[in-house]
Amino acid sequence: MEITFTKINGSNVNLDYDLLKQSIIEKLQGTCKKVEVVILNNFPVSIYSQANIDFLLLIRIPDIHNSYYKIQTKKDFVYLHNALIAVSIVKDYKNYDLELSNSELLVDDIIIDFKDNAEKLKWALTNYLAEACKFERNKITVHPVFWILNNKTTQVDKYLIASNNFTFDLMEQCIALNRYVKYSGYSGWNQYSLNFDNDIRNLFEQASKDSELGYLTKKKIDRIQNKFDAASQKAYDKIGEVLVEVKGKPGTGKSSDLLKWMLNLSLNGQNATFLTYNHLLVYDLAKHIRSFENTLSEEKRSLKGSTTTFTLHKFFYNLAKKLGVLTLMSAQRISELVSILDKRLIVIENYFIEKNNIEPEINIEKIKMYVQTNRDFDEGLKREALDFIRFLNTHKCRRFESSKSINGWVKKFKKLKQEQVNNLLNSQVFLEDYHKVLERILQAIGNLDGYIDDFDITNKPDLLAPVFGFERSDSLLEDLNNKKYDLNKLKSSFRRSIGGFRKGRMLFLDEAQDCHAFEKDILLSIFGYNNIVIANGDKEQLIRYSTECKWYVSQAQKVPMYTYLKKRKSFRMKPAIAHLANHIAESFGIDLGVEPLDTEDHGQIIIDKHYNGNLQSKVNAIRELYTLGERQGCTAYESILLLCPSDITKRKNNEDNLSDIDDFEAAKNIKINEFDVIKEDTSKTKEEWNLISEASKQIALFRFWNTTGNVDKRKQSVPGSLSVRSIYYESCRGIEAWSVLCYGLDHFFNNKINEDEADNFLLENVLLTPIERKNMYAATWVLMALTRAIDTCYLELEHLESPLSKAIQSFATNNPHYIKYI
Repeated sequence: MEITFTKINGSNVNLDYDLLKQSIIEKLQGTCKKVEVVILNNFPVSIYSQANIDFLLLIRIPDIHNSYYKIQTKKDFVYLHNALIAVSIVKDYKNYDLELSNSELLVDDIIIDFKDNAEKLKWALTNYLAEACKFERNKITVHPVFWILNNKTTQVDKYLIASNNFTFDLMEQCIALNRYVKYSGYSGWNQYSLNFDNDIRNLFEQASKDSELGYLTKKKIDRIQNKFDAASQKAYDKIGEVLVEVKGKPGTGKSSDLLKWMLNLSLNGQNATFLTYNHLLVYDLAKHIRSFENTLSEEKRSLKGSTTTFTLHKFFYNLAKKLGVLTLMSAQRISELVSILDKRLIVIENYFIEKNNIEPEINIEKIKMYVQTNRDFDEGLKREALDFIRFLNTHKCRRFESSKSINGWVKKFKKLKQEQVNNLLNSQVFLEDYHKVLERILQAIGNLDGYIDDFDITNKPDLLAPVFGFERSDSLLEDLNNKKYDLNKLKSSFRRSIGGFRKGRMLFLDEAQDCHAFEKDILLSIFGYNNIVIANGDKEQLIRYSTECKWYVSQAQKVPMYTYLKKRKSFRMKPAIAHLANHIAESFGIDLGVEPLDTEDHGQIIIDKHYNGNLQSKVNAIRELYTLGERQGCTAYESILLLCPSDITKRKNNEDNLSDIDDFEAAKNIKINEFDVIKEDTSKTKEEWNLISEASKQIALFRFWNTTGNVDKRKQSVPGSLSVRSIYYESCRGIEAWSVLCYGLDHFFNNKINEDEADNFLLENVLLTPIERKNMYAATWVLMALTRAIDTCYLELEHLESPLSKAIQSFATNNPHYIKYI
């Protein structure tokens, strides 16, 4: 057998390449005449914030006569033409006794579920290959594998390999457990070898471009690698002893301090989690972390502790979901829908068996005709049966082998529907009753017996089976014939799940002033005060809540803490930006007082009073400001940020904040119709932002990473160095760019004035009039946007008589040297 074995981008110290090559030869040489293997090491782009791809393994068996390889699955053999395997290495449990089961790692009395991360990693790489590398999406099948380094055992489970070595046998066993093993990694490689070589070259080149370091990122990495000053060192030394707080004004480097401390600790093997408020900042942090890791030697990288980033909402959503809080709070409606589904599926299964017995191995399309013309089925039953047929077609089931196989497909369909209804109603209750959800999480952590009793959980195994996973749920029963959970097993499972969220990590929390008391108490209960570091702003940085969160006390107990007070000097804003922000703050009674960067170049404010003006001039402004950033050595990602009000695309103001929950993205596209059938919702369309549509046509220097309008975020890759972010104002917190373009800024201000929450802002200040309160609330949101800019702020104004527009125009009158009009 001829084997081509190619390594790209260095080596991985954990992978024995000779052993892997030999295991491939031994497995394939019997039936393969030729095999091509490519290993892309240290995939340089951060495509998923909770896991890196340590190496991509690409295997291709060319289409040569009598050359093949087949894999044994549970049911039959499938032929492997090529495979695309994304491997993420878990280094935390090398010397632990552990067990793999149901995509979970059971270790040291905690449970860590990898299913969600595996699915997200799979689709993140799929999205990147489709969007950035121009692979055809419907031809891609990624196998995500988490390789858990372990010296004590060799085990394989779905998505997981626990072993000291990585071999072809273990990889084969792992991917054989996944239903999509029968699909090629990229079906375009099945026949044409030239495509394989070109696509691999394109993939590597694109990943290299998307991971390039620009001026701003290099500065951040330099700051991370520099020594601490005396004040910062003193605070750093307190980590692990007390809760450490970094307190300061916008742009003074609070978040950078947290990131620097976290990465310095990780170099000594400390694992950590960074929580913040929106997806884009999570991507931003993950990008900087990956850029930092790319500068390390392979030896240092292998010793580094794992660092993950989440949105705050995603963290609490996962916790609530794992503890069953969301399902239990949605129990009545879930039970109702599942009961309806059960009754219908009994009828459907019997009907399909009957037709299959009359016409053995009947074609599914013929059964579909029978269903559509069946006068005994009511509308709901008929729609459910047709949905089942669509499910069969999706899984390429064209006919049934036997009555038993029909039962198997019905069970798979039921599981899918149960998971869908759980995700839908879980997301709804999480968003609609968020603070009650937090209260129940806190109860589960602090009073587990009360939590179990309140919801009568031991008697609800059918309801909670999708939460625990159907197989693990059965293992918690008193016995399989008695549908009741064993109380001790149940409590142990909950405790181990809670432990899985801590798993020896430090917590770094951004914008801590904007936490709810329940959020604070939950985090302190899970991590402990001595394992938490927070960045805290003042009341002028409040966005989510109207009062500052008091971190010095939790559940009536004083929290030991050390505060590192930052100077007012901005690390980001040039004088034009800082002075404009201070002027707007003063105009609305806000004490901002940001000091600008020390620089002779004062930056600029561009004012565009033509809200409905020439679209071409606005496209030209984007191109010019991109060039301005490029001249400074900025990447496209660093050069410009485009912001617009959420209703510019006919979208509700609060919806973008809700998208912080990944499962909500999927749930938004599912609905329960009038017949109680759980359906994909294809009706959710929104208007496109026409500026982005036109700019995309004219500018080929970068790609727009656009989350506005009719965008399916599930199919988006994360933004890379070649991406320009175009987003709603609500999602810009914590990020930065050389130039920030603020479209309809005064329109956004007016939207915020009219929000209900504006009446609740700073209620403890009884001296404020209602209009002052509203204006301060709206101005706080505007300041969040303006302070994202480093050099240039482009302001498009619509309502020139609005309070904000008047404040901006008065600033322009007094500071003409900062202003440019277009």
